[in-house]
Amino acid sequence: MSHFADLVEEYMDFLKLEKKLAKDIERRGINYPERMSTGIEKIVNNPSIKDLVSVSKQKQIILEKLGITTEKMVSADGDEL
Repeated sequence: MSHFADLVEEYMDFLKLEKKLAKDIERRGINYPERMSTGIEKIVNNPSIKDLVSVSKQKQIILEKLGITTEKMVSADGDEL
């Protein structure tokens, strides 16, 4: 049972991180200007994009370990979706 609870807790941590990364992307955009050490301003890619992809993959791995899939989804009234 402890392993299951640990996986759920880890998933929730990734979910929180995913939301923070999405907020950063919303705030700064996909690309943003950054001043280099030379003093020149350059447009750089937001690293949160790459991090968001990694977090999403880790969440999917955890769901697979927990045996949670969308294969046999059932609606609230019991009908298969």
